[in-house]
Amino acid sequence: MQVTMEGSSAVIVAPGTGTEYHLDAEQVAAFNEQYGVVLEQSTHEYLTNQRIDHQIADLQSDFIEQKDSLIDQAKNIAEVTAIAAEIEAAEEARKIELQAYAVENELTEISDNSVQTFNVTIDDMVAASRTANMMEQYRGTIVESTAFATQATQTTQAFFDQATMAADMFNNNLNIEWANQSLAVQNGFWELAGEHQTIQTREIEMVLR
Repeated sequence: MQVTMEGSSAVIVAPGTGTEYHLDAEQVAAFNEQYGVVLEQSTHEYLTNQRIDHQIADLQSDFIEQKDSLIDQAKNIAEVTAIAAEIEAAEEARKIELQAYAVENELTEISDNSVQTFNVTIDDMVAASRTANMMEQYRGTIVESTAFATQATQTTQAFFDQATMAADMFNNNLNIEWANQSLAVQNGFWELAGEHQTIQTREIEMVLR
């Protein structure tokens, strides 16, 4: 494609056909503006921030679903506990009525499933909250570290296709995995499985190992 500027206008010649397309100054300005937007939105920084935003939104949605499940399990546990206390304090005739009600409504015991679901849901909520908070807190380091790591390992496309981010439950690391790569981010520091190397960028010490 050949482009010739004529003052503030432009003439674009299509390859093969030789067809000429004339753009006036306003059309050239609009093209340049859109081209600038496309360039900005194709950078690693922009695309990584978009991925972070989308995953945070997904985590927030998961958190709400888990909270609703937790409320349901807590309600079931509370109902069993409440009727047990009422049976214990009631007169004999009332005890018989309450016991029959408890049997009919499956409120005679707190099931292992309810307790397990309750505990697992709490763990999932904590994990979702920690991951979302770390992604927001470490956003800048995530962008810088993954830009370096994906270029060094030639896995840029795999990162955007496959990368998952999850908070480590035993320390303050945010673990990022894609295409057999593993990256641990902690505030201004990050570690990538591989050869030992130390990098200094924008006054942030990055350790690559």
